[in-house]
Amino acid sequence: MDRKIRVCIIGCGVISGNHIPSLLRLKNVEIVALCDVKTEKAEARKEQFSLDCPIYTDYLTMLDEVKPEVIHICTPHYL
Repeated sequence: MDRKIRVCIIGCGVISGNHIPSLLRLKNVEIVALCDVKTEKAEARKEQFSLDCPIYTDYLTMLDEVKPEVIHICTPHYL
């Protein structure tokens, strides 16, 4: 497959720290946005993994603007 699959992460807390490195190992995947209600969490993940993508606090805006093919929902189970 030559094209990359566009992936977004919703929720940049603890579990996203497991999802992101796994996604980065896949050659046909591109993380195109991070979303968290706490901007500082998304900024920290972006910096930690040297990602080149926008950050959102509203997942509906992110979906509308980025139009991902895959979404990893990494929010706490009670949400």
